[in-house]
Amino acid sequence: MPVLPKLYVKLHYCGEFQKLTFLRSLSSLSQSLPYDETTESFIHSHIADIVRILNVLVQEEPLHSLFSPVRQEVFVTIADLSYQDVHLLFGSEDRADLFSLITKSVITLPAVRNLSQLQEVMPSGPYNSECLYRQTFQAFSEMLQSLVVKDPHLENLDTIFQHMDSWLQSAKDHERERATASMAQVLKCLSRHLSLKLPLRFQRLGHLVALMALLCGDPLKEVASEAAEGTHYLLHITLRLKYITHDKKNHQSLKRAFKKCRELLELYNIKQFYSYPFKIAQIFEVFLNSNELCQFVMTTLDGLENLKHPCTQQSAGELLITLVKNAESRFEKVPEIMGVICARLSIISQPRVRQQVINTVSLFISRPKYTDIVLNHLLCHPVPYDRHLAELWRTLEVELPSMTWILWRLLRKLQKCHNVPPQEKMVYVAVAATDALYEVFMGNRLRAATFRLFPQLLMTLLVQIHHSIGLTMSDVTIPSGLYTEQAMSSEITPLRFAMQATKTLLLRTLCWQEFNIMEKNKGWNLLEEKDSHLQGVFLLASALLERNQLLAHKVMYLLVPLLNRGNDKHKLTCAGFFVEVRPDVHHFSMTLFGASIKSVKYTDKKNIESQVLESLVPLLLYSQDDNEAVAEGKRCKGKINILAQTLMYTKNAKLPIRRAAVLFIGLLSKYMDHSELRMKGTAWIKADLRGLLHDPEPSLRIIASQTLFRIQKVETEPEPEQTVCWLRKLMGCLHT
Repeated sequence: MPVLPKLYVKLHYCGEFQKLTFLRSLSSLSQSLPYDETTESFIHSHIADIVRILNVLVQEEPLHSLFSPVRQEVFVTIADLSYQDVHLLFGSEDRADLFSLITKSVITLPAVRNLSQLQEVMPSGPYNSECLYRQTFQAFSEMLQSLVVKDPHLENLDTIFQHMDSWLQSAKDHERERATASMAQVLKCLSRHLSLKLPLRFQRLGHLVALMALLCGDPLKEVASEAAEGTHYLLHITLRLKYITHDKKNHQSLKRAFKKCRELLELYNIKQFYSYPFKIAQIFEVFLNSNELCQFVMTTLDGLENLKHPCTQQSAGELLITLVKNAESRFEKVPEIMGVICARLSIISQPRVRQQVINTVSLFISRPKYTDIVLNHLLCHPVPYDRHLAELWRTLEVELPSMTWILWRLLRKLQKCHNVPPQEKMVYVAVAATDALYEVFMGNRLRAATFRLFPQLLMTLLVQIHHSIGLTMSDVTIPSGLYTEQAMSSEITPLRFAMQATKTLLLRTLCWQEFNIMEKNKGWNLLEEKDSHLQGVFLLASALLERNQLLAHKVMYLLVPLLNRGNDKHKLTCAGFFVEVRPDVHHFSMTLFGASIKSVKYTDKKNIESQVLESLVPLLLYSQDDNEAVAEGKRCKGKINILAQTLMYTKNAKLPIRRAAVLFIGLLSKYMDHSELRMKGTAWIKADLRGLLHDPEPSLRIIASQTLFRIQKVETEPEPEQTVCWLRKLMGCLHT
């Protein structure tokens, strides 16, 4: 049986002396490798056995005490073999496990003070614990350096960093200090012996830079000092790396980057790295590519989770805002970045850091390249937004041009949802965008843009109200997994979000009088009901015309295209504004109607008959307007569609028009074809008339009662006699 396998079997029975003898013999053998082929052959053929033996030796050492130099000798042996190109820590899975084990065995040792106290309780023989620790840690550090001296490629740095990563982020001060000191020494050694040849496979530069930058702001002075020194050497490595790998076509951009770096380095020294960690972001940003920038941001965001050390959160906030501000539009994976930011907001307790993180979102969303990406992500959260996302919407900080752009893009997302076919469910983005607008209005940070886009915002929200009437969240297409299994409150409806956004819009744009008019006349209640929605729109339009004609005219200017191209809800909401125009407009329109009919040639009259029918009822009813100019403008077959048009005007806000509509229905029912009316049914007419029996105006209640009686008689009485009157003559002109 070969020697090493036998030793492996008996290893558990060996004492400290035998273990040290074996390790020192192995180190001695390594010295003769360049000269003795037999030794070289022996070592290379037994690497797997050596790795297994070293693994056992380290495992047998206690993790919470240091009474033996065995660990130290293991590190010395590995270093000696590394210098002879025998790598026991790189390559196979067993070697990686050994690397992980020996790293843990050193980093997790108790703090030096605790080791000294332990020695007082448990004497460790001839060794002084503090002295033994320093020798062991020095041997560990030199072992790591040996891994990059003989083979100074970035691939080895990548491997070392993978094993040190978690310890660099340890919550225990002494573990973090040891890991940082070890990493700083590795970077120092590598910067002196670096050998760069393509292809280079260092994939985590952004992560390493961010981690070292966070450590530069560590509350423990020793950690910050070691990190600052390590960052200095990392910068030298990065400069050489980027010079080798840069695209020859972008040589000028590299020159600019080097110039900027040189200028910054003239301003800063190493000590300032840990006094002002955000300066690291300024210097390294120019050399990081898009993927490395993303790594930097993600690592920095992880630093926000450090609740034990508030100063680490502060450093993370400074690094984040500095990098995003300087890197401008060179980022990838922005949705992932937004996802992490939204997840971290709930754990950031420091107001200044919270604002820095929100300002980072503001920077992303204000750049046209990322605006829609950020909006799409933010609109994929449950509504109503939790207090953290609500704060984000309310405290966005952007310049005026970007402010208008952001609000416009949010508005457009809501407008596009209104083009969904009516038979389909409401798109979730419509509800989310409405709630987002409400939060933006509440925060009032985009006030100037809100004033600028007021007409578009108001009309879009009114259309959203119209779309939302009668809907619950079950009528909305909600993305899967967005809500937990917990039942959603019935009070959460699309209409609720649309109403609160509309009210807040009026208040934030100083439309207080219009708001009060809606409050006093129960206009909000009218808007919320299907049967009275148009009356609510009429009331709001009247208030705007009365109190703020300039805004009202801007709104109406925007409505004209919707009258032609919009869907039914667009047209109805728009009509609410145009119905409430001034009396002189009514007068002019009625005069124009009569003149246009007279100007039509006889041969074309047939073609416009349907258009005349659609316009006839409004013309007749507005002839009863209490404004004489309007009434005089009119003096110029009772079909079902005319009756239906007339019924719409029984809900008009103006009493004279409601009264004229009811009178007209009564007269129409008296002279129209009763058999046709009975065939179509009268229930729909009676339902509307019964609603008028509760009108606050007594005279209208009386007329409505009389008209209802006439409609009811139609079902039982025979056809009326031929009576000649102005209405009968009018109806006789129409074909049945």
